Amino acid sequence: MGATARRCRSERIVYVPVDGTSLTLTDNAEKRELGRVGTRFFARGLQVMNALAVDVNGAAIGLLDQRWWARDHPPRARNAQSQRCRRYNFFKRETRFWLQTITNVEELLRSASPDTIAWYQLDRGADCRPVLQLAAERNLLVTVRAVHNRRIIRDDGRIAYLDSTVRRQPVLGEYQLDIPDREGRPGRRARISVRACSVTVNARITSHRRITFWLNAVLAEEIGRHRGQPVRWLLLTTHPIDSFKHALSIVRGYTMRWRVEELHRAWKKGLCNVEDSQLQGREAIVKWVTVLATVAARAVRLAYLLRSSPELPAATEFTEDEIDAAFILVKRKRDRRKQVTLGQVIEMIPKSAALLISTAANLLGPPSSDAASTASRCSPRDWRTCAKCDEPSVR
Repeated sequence: MGATARRCRSERIVYVPVDGTSLTLTDNAEKRELGRVGTRFFARGLQVMNALAVDVNGAAIGLLDQRWWARDHPPRARNAQSQRCRRYNFFKRETRFWLQTITNVEELLRSASPDTIAWYQLDRGADCRPVLQLAAERNLLVTVRAVHNRRIIRDDGRIAYLDSTVRRQPVLGEYQLDIPDREGRPGRRARISVRACSVTVNARITSHRRITFWLNAVLAEEIGRHRGQPVRWLLLTTHPIDSFKHALSIVRGYTMRWRVEELHRAWKKGLCNVEDSQLQGREAIVKWVTVLATVAARAVRLAYLLRSSPELPAATEFTEDEIDAAFILVKRKRDRRKQVTLGQVIEMIPKSAALLISTAANLLGPPSSDAASTASRCSPRDWRTCAKCDEPSVR
């Protein structure tokens, strides 16, 4: 984790997608040090939350934090009294792992890369009062996908609600999004409208206590979709929304959350297959799968670079010994007078090449030359310097 933080020194801003997942491990006799997995059909395994550093171009840098726990206790019946207690004592809930992960990443980057700003990208599981309050009070750069229609306070002091308030805002602009084919859904080009506003959230602590804090809300919604499920993201963020370019940067930043999903896929089902481990002790399992998590993170990075920049010199990602090992693997003699590219080295590793190419396709989707997608590719560094953000990207 510390090595990843040091590699972030060259970046002004790093995206930090944070997400949790579960590892399902075989334990029919229930002799391994595991907990329950799932809510309906119980299995055995461990819970984990990962924080992945991603540069502004979308390439994974490495893992910044990892939290492990097991659900050792049987599920409890919920009632009104227990719900009130659970809202207040969130440190007894799994909500605490979101807070611990964000706090630990902040401390790690502050010590190793003090000039680097972390922009956290959180899924709907983090749409809870403790996480939003932490971001607002500590002035952290955070984007959370909203799942709750939260109560807010208008400028005149009246009570309103988040969803209807954002939908009444004027459209800042539109952009086009190419959606690839999926099972049962043909590909299409969607028109996305963007709205944004500042809101004062009136969050509940208990039935008699509430707290208010300020956030920005951005709504990216598909226009003219009458069949199927339209694209719709309602994002809460601490990032400024002074212009359409800022709103697009927030939307693009949230797309970086998919990198941690790709990490979990390569870790669990693709390259590493950690769920096949037969280790018995929890400590041994955690040590082994943590090592494999770093392997998966590097695989996700190489998959992105293979698709976006295959002509990069191999020395930018591999050591000389690793390059020599790739030539030995395919029984070829290396000509040191010629520069070896990243794509050439990856293609020499048969077992991983097919996986990396497949992962790269999932990461980036089909290539598009449409200028309208330029705005969604602009990074935070480009707010004041990228002329492509103005025209012809804005329709």
